[in-house]
Amino acid sequence: MKKENLIRYELLRAQSHELLHRVAATDAGAPHILCAIRKCRRDGGCVGPMMQSRHMGSAVRAQQALGMSGQACARLPACIAHQADDNFEVYKIYADSQRNSVAPGRLEPRRMRQLKSRPWPDPAATSLLTSNPYHPTSDAETKG
Repeated sequence: MKKENLIRYELLRAQSHELLHRVAATDAGAPHILCAIRKCRRDGGCVGPMMQSRHMGSAVRAQQALGMSGQACARLPACIAHQADDNFEVYKIYADSQRNSVAPGRLEPRRMRQLKSRPWPDPAATSLLTSNPYHPTSDAETKG
């Protein structure tokens, strides 16, 4: 494959991988059972950050064998990425059963909007949001 076609394929693969796992996590009830992110529970869908997961090692190696970077399928929703191996195996069986029914053209537009997540900020970029002596978020006068 040409390099630009490979890059395009890897981008599409990453998008479909993310959509599959957000739908599977939402349908399995992860936002209400496993997830500690308030926004996921409030929105009723998996909209949390996608994180690197040790569970996806075999898929990463398979993509690297094909000449890709392996990053297209290295991430899972945060609540799934940190699960124990036996819990992840149950989730993986469910996600694999959903693979054919989850495609951008097959989901309702409302469902696509529900699962559309915003980029999560880098922790270093949000360091000014916490109170510290050099950047206080409140003082005695504002009591905020």
